[in-house]
Amino acid sequence: MANVRTRVARVAETVLTERGAVRPVDILVGLGWLASPTVERMQVDDAKIVAVRKRCGTGQSSGFSRSVRAT
Repeated sequence: MANVRTRVARVAETVLTERGAVRPVDILVGLGWLASPTVERMQVDDAKIVAVRKRCGTGQSSGFSRSVRAT
């Protein structure tokens, strides 16, 4: 089994070739350490938080984020 550094490099090269850019989350998904549906769900949750903040005129607040994510 290849060491982590080698595996990360392979994943990064593949993603870079396919998309032209690599995010840390792409590496985690490529290594199998994070499931794609989980990433998609987090992105949807983040979009909901941004939408609520815009409606409420609320600045960034960790307490606010926790309360929205809990719903």
